[in-house]
Amino acid sequence: MVITSLEIKSFKVLTSLRISKDLKSNGLLILPRQFDRMIKLVRVVAINNSEELHKIRIKAKPVRYTMEFFRFVYGDDFAELTKEMKKFVEILGDIHDRDVLIEQLRDYMDEIRIYNSLNKKGNLSTGLIKKFIKTLENERKMMFIKIETTLSEWLKGNFRERLILAMSN
Repeated sequence: MVITSLEIKSFKVLTSLRISKDLKSNGLLILPRQFDRMIKLVRVVAINNSEELHKIRIKAKPVRYTMEFFRFVYGDDFAELTKEMKKFVEILGDIHDRDVLIEQLRDYMDEIRIYNSLNKKGNLSTGLIKKFIKTLENERKMMFIKIETTLSEWLKGNFRERLILAMSN
């Protein structure tokens, strides 16, 4: 049975797998499978949900790091795809950072409200914190649009196939 790189969608169809000593061949076996795991998760989650976005990030990190490991083995096309993946993971990380910070700031505002309800002499203002949260939420929305656009382009532009082709040259 002869299998070309474009036909490898799952290793379940292979009864035995011979790992090559050739680094290029090993990358071709590893990366599409990692990408499939990530993109499968993307298709089943509501990606505006913070927890689900973080799960996508967790699945995308091994793809990024593996691509960075193999970036010197493959050509310029692969290097460009590696940059795309790195940017994608970094934006997901920036979104996660904002989600965590927004949650912490809201908890802090709750503590200030409790303090204000107990303190009869004067209240602490939460105005600047609310403004900062709004700024973080707006930044998050812009980043989310970038993620949504990237995923849409990847699915329409067949990122997986471009990846395999870049690795096959």
